[in-house]
Amino acid sequence: MKLAIADDHPVFLESLTLLVEKIPGYEVVGKMSNGREVLEFFGHSKADMVLTDIQMPVMGGIELIGELRRLQPDVKVLMLTMLEDTETIKAALKAGAVGYVFKSASLEEFARALNTIAGGGKYYSELVMQRVLESTKEGAMDGLTDRELEIMRLIVSGLKSSEIAKQLFISVNTVETHRKNIFSKTRVKNAVGLSHYARKHGII
Repeated sequence: MKLAIADDHPVFLESLTLLVEKIPGYEVVGKMSNGREVLEFFGHSKADMVLTDIQMPVMGGIELIGELRRLQPDVKVLMLTMLEDTETIKAALKAGAVGYVFKSASLEEFARALNTIAGGGKYYSELVMQRVLESTKEGAMDGLTDRELEIMRLIVSGLKSSEIAKQLFISVNTVETHRKNIFSKTRVKNAVGLSHYARKHGII
């Protein structure tokens, strides 16, 4: 997969490039310092995924996502940032980020995020999931538990029960039980209905 990276800290940008090159199957084809440069890059080159910080001069990461969704809808965007506040996280996910990982993440988690997104899934670090779940806990309806909210987000992300089980380190049978409870409590019949429910209640 061809990656473009945007970060306004040159040392981190170079370090991240070296980090990516240690992971099989990925190639850094562009390094930029802000979102505007990313858009200019796509004017003459191509990439499958963009790794971007959120706070950057000229154009930040969240604004960049909006422009990419309009101009390059097939490009996947992974947020790589130090920002941990709930409002920023939710704004990034609402904008269309398919991943949100903190810069303090280990190489193992970073590689897992890349591989998950490259495979068509979404990846949010454990702390990101925790922040989002905490913010929606009081607003969620129908008595959904924290675990059910977590699994709901993964279902809506398009993951299969086996993939959810692997990511959460639980059995497929346990996932299926939670799935049945979620559909029963939310009174929806399929994943499309669940997606509408999740959006309505601010879960995604």
